[in-house]
Amino acid sequence: MRVCADLLAARALQEDDDALNAETFIKKAAFLLPEAKGAHTARLTPHIQRPIYACDADEALELQYNTCYARILDAKVSPCQ
Repeated sequence: MRVCADLLAARALQEDDDALNAETFIKKAAFLLPEAKGAHTARLTPHIQRPIYACDADEALELQYNTCYARILDAKVSPCQ
């Protein structure tokens, strides 16, 4: 999904302390997040062997987005770290 790619890019940019470019990708993810919710299907993961349902995946996706966005806002408020 495109929203996952945008979140990964934002997180990678955060690791490089590039909050400005990370914000670009997080804004793209914010636009795509509503349509990505519910797009997952139930499947078995090989290492857990339990079904991951849409609600689990949606909650994880939203948690990743919120965490990433909070870190971007934190970097903008306190750039002198």
